[in-house]
Amino acid sequence: MKAAILKKLGTLLTIEEIPKPQVGENDVLMKVKAAGICIADMYTLRGERPIKLPHILGHEASGVVAEVGSKVKKFKTGDRILGNAIITCNECYYCKNDLEQVCNKHTIVGTDGGTQGAFAEYYKLPEGNVYHLPEEIPFDQATVITSPLASAYHGVRIADIHRGDTVVVYGGGAIGYHAMLGALSYDSVRVFMIDTVDKKLELARKAGAAEVMNPSREDPVKRILGLTEGRGADVVIEAVGLNQTINQAILSVGKAGRLVFMGAPFGKISFEFENYRQSFLFKEIKMTSSITNRKDEMPQLIELVRTKKIDLSRSVSLKLPFEKINEGLEIVKNDVGNLIRVVLEFD
Repeated sequence: MKAAILKKLGTLLTIEEIPKPQVGENDVLMKVKAAGICIADMYTLRGERPIKLPHILGHEASGVVAEVGSKVKKFKTGDRILGNAIITCNECYYCKNDLEQVCNKHTIVGTDGGTQGAFAEYYKLPEGNVYHLPEEIPFDQATVITSPLASAYHGVRIADIHRGDTVVVYGGGAIGYHAMLGALSYDSVRVFMIDTVDKKLELARKAGAAEVMNPSREDPVKRILGLTEGRGADVVIEAVGLNQTINQAILSVGKAGRLVFMGAPFGKISFEFENYRQSFLFKEIKMTSSITNRKDEMPQLIELVRTKKIDLSRSVSLKLPFEKINEGLEIVKNDVGNLIRVVLEFD
């Protein structure tokens, strides 16, 4: 099979012919039809995640079943499928207490650990990480479900959104944009999107955002308070990970509101308030964080996409043939601020 192989950190990938993965008794082998490029692939390529070289990157893939192990019961050759790349141990305290999303030993296929990824013609996953893909969902959109949408939707679920809520999303990148789509799947919810990139705001508006705000031109906290009769938002999702947006998010949420942190900062974060009592303490905010997804959320998410309650028609910014993978990686590296997803397509 053809595979794009990382042989040296920081270098381009080399497309080579290598043997197909060997299928274990509980494994499903996917013939890849589409694979998304995630910013996490860039972190791995730069050596910011532990891997053993040579390595095949990629963890957002959809395709058809090429082969199944002897104990696989749910899938057969030719089935349309997508994969969940998060592997959990099923043995630690958290897995045994229905908290697999914070598994002590979790790894992401193709991103960390030793498991080879999806930038290849064939891709192997355990049966428990594979899901049937309805005919109504194109392969390129299915790759979006596997990572950015799944991670974002988990954060939306724990935000406990109710009918009629006002939801504010700070950050219109892949996670923030899909958190917005997840919030819009709830009845009678209005969503405000905040970002400094006008192209992202335009996309959010087309996808259903009730209001969009560029903090380089206006104070989003004042605007949110004005649009909510001074109460603040019921739910705020922070999907950037900067000091400024984190503190704006706290000031934007109303009394008894819910605040979910989904941005992944690399530097020091500090909370700063002119009036801690009024801005934070007396509002009785529920604050939580969200960084990944659960396997049991995937079937519900697939159904929401199939029925168009979550519309992924604008989620793929660019499609390229697999052979142009290095071009795709360079585009993501240099233009990540304007893109939602670059997807590679296979013959």
